[in-house]
Amino acid sequence: MGSCGCGSKGGGFSCCNKKEFVQDKLCCNFTLTNDTPATVYQTNVSVCSLVASGFIKFCGPADSFITVQFSRGGQDNVVSSFNVNEGSCVNFTVSRFDTIIVIGPTDPASALEGEICITPRYPLPH
Repeated sequence: MGSCGCGSKGGGFSCCNKKEFVQDKLCCNFTLTNDTPATVYQTNVSVCSLVASGFIKFCGPADSFITVQFSRGGQDNVVSSFNVNEGSCVNFTVSRFDTIIVIGPTDPASALEGEICITPRYPLPH
């Protein structure tokens, strides 16, 4: 198979094999009652081509936080992670993952509530 390079054409650039991408958007609320990891997003799309952006919002209770983990092929293979403090949200752009897991603190005083909105993008298979 030959190489695919870009060439100048009429003042612009053109590359071979133009791809069509799917872009979805989904939002959902979640509630945690203990430190058991909760899967809030999972896909069966090839992780090599998946890129997603979005935000995770955490409502509380006061003085608490959640840990968000992006993993690939199982919970132990963490690609990226961050904490979200009570009353805040964190934007993200992450690639090459298939699952998002949210973990609350051990023995929280009350239920932990939040929201995730994610826009995954991936090429259509031909």
